[in-house]
Amino acid sequence: MWNLAQRYMASSSGPAARRSALLSSALWLVWPLVLFIPMFAAPLIVPGLADPEEAYVRLAQTLLPQGVIGLVLAGFFSHTMAMVASDANVISSVITRDIAPAIVRRVRDLSARAEPTFARVTTFVFVLVSMTIAIATQGEGVVLKIVVDLVAATMGPISIPLMLGMLPWFKRSGPTAAIVSWAAGLGVWAYVKWILESKDTAMVVGVPLATSLVLYVAVGLLRQENRADRDALVDSLGDDTEPARAGAGV
Repeated sequence: MWNLAQRYMASSSGPAARRSALLSSALWLVWPLVLFIPMFAAPLIVPGLADPEEAYVRLAQTLLPQGVIGLVLAGFFSHTMAMVASDANVISSVITRDIAPAIVRRVRDLSARAEPTFARVTTFVFVLVSMTIAIATQGEGVVLKIVVDLVAATMGPISIPLMLGMLPWFKRSGPTAAIVSWAAGLGVWAYVKWILESKDTAMVVGVPLATSLVLYVAVGLLRQENRADRDALVDSLGDDTEPARAGAGV
């Protein structure tokens, strides 16, 4: 996910990125347990719960006083707004710094003052389009379904080059291997999902993932694209020595 990837891209060095990854992994190991405890306890506290999606609501109604329920609702709303703002800013940053400059030459020559303006316009347009779709579909969850389908389609194939690319054994696998594995995985997902119309979650997720894995390894072996700067970056993830800072010791 782009918002999670920023934790590593914003790190000052390889060791800092590794520490960030270890801390994030430890927190994500604990957080799901905390998140799912109410769901585990719901059948015991609220017997006869027909719809599992109502577990949190029924637990709040049963255990919390009305004032605290109001605080919980306010927390849901504020957290949702914070997540929307965070994701919109991340998408704006990727479009402004990575996608648009590669497509439109004029964007590469934007001044330091014009670049934030372009990012603000991108953020506004993204939020406006999302809200327009949500309003036009009368709150039927179309936006959420689109997001879920996009994540299901791209998460597996994208994760292969992202994760394996950080390992020293795959330093020879370059952009060609990453693009081919991702594109093929996305194509296989579309075929399984839309042509075969498979309802098997394991097949919809597993087959594109396996396709991306095989192609990433095979293309990396056939077309080696290792470079000195990328090798140094990967090697820095296993090195505890912080790089010397400019002006240090002066």
